[in-house]
Amino acid sequence: MAFFSGGDDRTKLIILYIIREFRTSITREQLYETIVHIDGPGFFDIGEQYSRLEEEGFIASVPVRGKQMLFLTAKGDGACALFSKEIPKSIREAISAFAAEHRAGYRRDNYIVAEAVPLPNGGCMATLAILERGEPIFEMRLRMPDYASTYDVMHGWATEAESLYAELLKRLAGA
Repeated sequence: MAFFSGGDDRTKLIILYIIREFRTSITREQLYETIVHIDGPGFFDIGEQYSRLEEEGFIASVPVRGKQMLFLTAKGDGACALFSKEIPKSIREAISAFAAEHRAGYRRDNYIVAEAVPLPNGGCMATLAILERGEPIFEMRLRMPDYASTYDVMHGWATEAESLYAELLKRLAGA
C-alpha cells in the first residue's frame, strides 16, 4: 500500500499515526476525539478509512469489557514508521502533543475498570480490575451494602487503582 500526502491514504496514515502516538490501545471514540482536536479529516472519512484499515490488516479492533479497543498490527506499525513523514509536520506535532497530554487519562479510562451489579437481596457487587492487553492482571469483587457506598468505592478505584496495586504487590512480595 503506497501512502501519499493527500486523500484517502493520508486519512489512513493519520489514523495509524494517532494510534501509534498513544503507545497503547485506544477506543474509536478516543480516535474521533483526537481527530476533532487536531481539526483533522471529517467524521465520515475517518469511519470509511478506519474500516478499510481494519479490512487490510493495518489495525485490529478487539472487544475488551464492553469497549472496542484499537491496536496497530505489525503491518500498520511498519507502514506508519515508513510513511509518517508524509503527514504535514504541523499535524504530526498536534497529534503528538494531544497524545502526550491525554495518554495517561486514556490509559486509565481503558484499563482501570469498575463495574457494579445490583444484588437480589439488596446491596451491590462491585468488580474492580486492572487490565493489561484486555485481560485482568488484578481483579477483586466487593459486596457493598448500598449503591452509594458502591459508587464511592468505584470512584476511589478510578483514582487510586495504580498506587493500591503497586502497594499490594510490594507488601505481598515482602519488599
